[in-house]
Order: sequence, then C-alpha cells, then structure tokens
Amino acid sequence: MVAAGDAFHFDPDLAGGNPHLWVVLHVFTPELDTEEYAWIVSITTWNAQGDDACQLNRGDHPFLHHLSYVFYRKALQVPVANLAAGHKRESFSPAVLRRILLGVHTSRNVARKLRQIIRHPGA
Repeated sequence: MVAAGDAFHFDPDLAGGNPHLWVVLHVFTPELDTEEYAWIVSITTWNAQGDDACQLNRGDHPFLHHLSYVFYRKALQVPVANLAAGHKRESFSPAVLRRILLGVHTSRNVARKLRQIIRHPGA
C-alpha cells in the first residue's frame, strides 16, 4: 500500500539512469479506472534557480545529506505499480509532509491541476 508521505528512490522513466528521491503527495483511482495512481514530486539538490517554496535539509529525511528542494515543476502522475520499480525509503514525517504540501500552494511552479487536487494543509 502506498500513501502520501511515502518516499522512493527511483527513476520515473524506469530507465534507471537518473534516480532521485521522490515523495508521494496524493494517491487516487481515476473514475472508470481500476488502477491506482500517485502524484509524486522529486527532491533535488539546491541550486540558485531552485524553487524556495519548500527547502529540505539533513534531518528532514534520512536520505538527505545536504540542502535540497522540492522540484514541484516536475511533478508527475504515475501508476502506483511503477513505484515498485524503486527502492522504498523511510516515509517523510507528518511535519515535513505538511511543509511539502504547503509548498504546493505557495510555489509558482505547480500545475493548476495538482494545486486543485492537493488540499491546503491549513484548511
């Protein structure tokens, strides 16, 4: 079973060439479908052009060793079955997941569709 806050180290293209840490934001089953899907976002190393809506650092997750950020612009909708291709990591804590979800509503780089799906954590 996959839930919001779960983390996976994998390449979403399933090619294995560029794995990153990804966090599940939302799991759902579309109408007229039987397969579960997940909205996921990548965690990547901080750089000067990085989105500052949600920065993460050592201590926010055991896999993180330096300043990183949530790459909302590259959010993906993937079949949950594809997540099995990655290595499941420790889930993000509820407090850090809340920060990540809050970033969905403060980042300028989030697709409108995703923003409409993810409830504001303060609501």
